[in-house]
Amino acid sequence: MRCITGWTYVCGGIYLYLLKLSFRTWRIAPFSQAFSALAVGFLLFLIGFLIWLEQGIRPILSRLQREQVITAYLSPSVETRDEAKLLNEVKGIVEAEGHPEVKLVDVPEFISLMKTHHESLGRELEHLGTEMNQIIPRYISISGILKSSVFGKIKSLSGIEEVESSKDRHRQIVGVFSVLRWIVRILSVGVFFALMIGLIHLSRMNQYFYRDALIVLKLWGAGQGTLMTPSLISAFSVGLIGGVIAAMAWILGGAWLAVHMQSLSGVLRTMPSIRASLAMVFLIAGGGVGLLAGMLGGFPFSRFSEEGGGDG
Repeated sequence: MRCITGWTYVCGGIYLYLLKLSFRTWRIAPFSQAFSALAVGFLLFLIGFLIWLEQGIRPILSRLQREQVITAYLSPSVETRDEAKLLNEVKGIVEAEGHPEVKLVDVPEFISLMKTHHESLGRELEHLGTEMNQIIPRYISISGILKSSVFGKIKSLSGIEEVESSKDRHRQIVGVFSVLRWIVRILSVGVFFALMIGLIHLSRMNQYFYRDALIVLKLWGAGQGTLMTPSLISAFSVGLIGGVIAAMAWILGGAWLAVHMQSLSGVLRTMPSIRASLAMVFLIAGGGVGLLAGMLGGFPFSRFSEEGGGDG
């Protein structure tokens, strides 16, 4: 639509009229628009929380897949003076993989640990005298993030009788967290589509509040962009207010929700904390989905106006 035509309207007046037309939905149906903005805020907050949950599970899953405890039992033929040499050989293997914890647990230390957790059993072991050297195993404990090749290298060392690993013990937990990640992803996509569909339907319903005015503007020569402007602004306002609601909920309740999630399990304690600075993302996301929904919801009417004009 040209800024100045044979009519007396100028650009400023047209834009002001379009802006006033866009907010007609808030004057006629304020509760409907407010409830829609509240729903948008809740869904945006839910999407943000699901994304935070999925991103927090990823390092936990990676750690569970790679972290393990290897227990290498020393052969009874290994002399006490050779224990330090064997320990250094094990350290030489695992130091190339990072900085895992490596320690030798001999008979006295084993009894000390047993006394800490089971005092009576520890005292009984002490009463065995020289026989406890044959009963109590000596072992080297390696804990940390290790490659699968470490197990075979340690097992091949001379003086190592048997090697055990805790890697398979986390298999079920890893499977559960993998499934949980996929569920979170599917839920995030589903909630996003529900949000978009709701806003698109709201945008199309709002068109009935200014349908007659848009038909008149079309007769005056308004183009498709002008006809879509009220729908874009109206949906943008709902999305932006929803983004503000989601941002406030993220700032005020996000940290509390994260703490409660981390307290559910010891595995979840390593999940990252929620950053309040991400609240700005909700404002951008709210305005963005509002514009997109307004574009998709307003396009059918502008196209209909081009083809048919009015109601009949």
